[in-house]
Amino acid sequence: IATQRVVTGSEVEQATTDELEEIARQCRVFAEMQPLHKEKLVTALQSTGQSVGVLGDGDTLMSANALWTAAHYAIPALFLVANNRSYFNDVAHQERMAVVRARPVENKFIGQEMVDPPVDLVAIAKAQGLEGEGPVETAAELAAALLRAEAAFKRGKCYVIDARVDVKGPDYARSEHTAGRKD
Repeated sequence: IATQRVVTGSEVEQATTDELEEIARQCRVFAEMQPLHKEKLVTALQSTGQSVGVLGDGDTLMSANALWTAAHYAIPALFLVANNRSYFNDVAHQERMAVVRARPVENKFIGQEMVDPPVDLVAIAKAQGLEGEGPVETAAELAAALLRAEAAFKRGKCYVIDARVDVKGPDYARSEHTAGRKD
């Protein structure tokens, strides 16, 4: 890693194009990124010749064929999977629909958690012809995994990192994260 500095989404938002390209060349760890920040970062990474995809675990499961396509066409790329072990957006939707339809909100997690058994996203990626590792659970593990991913990228390979996202405990999907909103 060129620097151990962690770049935040707010820094990405405030950076000029030239500054962002330099950040992309110098730094490897980014945090607190909103979709707009990710778009700006990916654009800057493309200027350095790097291809990075930041995916959710549900997105990865629903699009494993895209991983095969990347391997088939030998597209060097890094896929970083933010794994919260659920279809989180669907949990929020299920909660809203339960409120609207006067159904038990506590059932919102049924069929949405991916924990029993846990999904082996790296095995799925390897089955498509990619290299990868995970789950990684700490910043230090992620930094080391990014170094291995960068080496694979330089060899012209596709690499997947299954990065666990802190979801405040195994029962977070049962929490009222949408507070029963009807919108």
